[in-house]
Amino acid sequence: MLRYCAGSHIVAIGVIGPILVDEIEKYVRATNRIDYVNCLKISHVGGHKFAGNVIIYPSGVWYGRVLTCHISLIINAYTSSSSDLKDKLKPLLRGHLQTIS
Repeated sequence: MLRYCAGSHIVAIGVIGPILVDEIEKYVRATNRIDYVNCLKISHVGGHKFAGNVIIYPSGVWYGRVLTCHISLIINAYTSSSSDLKDKLKPLLRGHLQTIS
C-alpha cells in the first residue's frame, strides 16, 4: 500500500501532492494493479524540502523528493520481487517508520 502525503497547508506539498496522487492512480489503473496498490492522502510529514513523500505500508519505507517520473519505479518495485528495482530508489530513501502490523 502506498500512502502519499498531500497536505495543502504548505505550497510545495499543496502543488506536488495532488499531481503525484493523480499520477499514482492513473498508473495503477493503466497497469491493472488496483488490487495491489491503495493510494491514500495523509497529513504532512517530512518538511517542504522533501515534498513529495511516499510511505510504503506495511514496511514503513519512506521516500522523499518523489516526482511523477518515479511513480512507475516505486509501484513496480513493491509489486514485484525485484530487489534491483528497490536499489534504484535509494537516492529517494528518507528512512523507515515503525509500523504496527
